[in-house]
Order: sequence, then structure tokens, then C-alpha cells
Amino acid sequence: MTHGLALGLRGDVVLRAGFGLGRDTARVTPGGLREHWRCWVGEAGKAREPRPGVAPENAVTAVVAATAGFEALGSREEVWLMPRTIARFWELLLPALAAGDRLAALEPEGSSGD
Repeated sequence: MTHGLALGLRGDVVLRAGFGLGRDTARVTPGGLREHWRCWVGEAGKAREPRPGVAPENAVTAVVAATAGFEALGSREEVWLMPRTIARFWELLLPALAAGDRLAALEPEGSSGD
């Protein structure tokens, strides 16, 4: 999902505009684009069992905050939205989130099914 979002932010002007408007505090409304993203990440996370001791809501917070940061930074420097940057984020975070037996099956570079 995060790789797809970064790709969209690099190439989809409507998606970029939506996130840009979301940064404008005068236009922030409940249920905005970032809130939809948070809910989507939360739902996707329910399909994965986290490492014991990891609260799912903490994982959602980390992923949403990081992707919002990638979006904000990427609006100035596209390198923040490049696949290698997103993969490095997952290389760091996945071992902290994923149960050991599931970690080997996860791909920091993304996959067509994620």
C-alpha cells in the first residue's frame, strides 16, 4: 500500500492535490483524505498478525505518520517518494512489527498483493 501511495504521489496530480489540500488547516475536515488513509491502513493491518507485544494501533500510527511525512517531504524532493526510500523504511520497521514466522514472507520492496 505504501509503495502504491508513493507511486501515486509521484505521478497523480489529483492525489497530490488532495494531500496538499489536507495540509491546509483552513480546509481540514473530519473524514478527509488522511483520515481515509488511516482507516485503510488500520483495516489492512487487521489482516496481519503483529509481533507479540505490538499494539495494532501503534503500528497504524507509525505507518500513517511516516507516509504523511514521505508525502510532505516528497512534495519538495521526489527522492522521498522513490521505491528505495519506502523500502528502507520497511526494512527498518518490519522486524519491529512482524512476528518472526511471518517476517520472511514480507517484502520491504513491496509486492503486487500488498
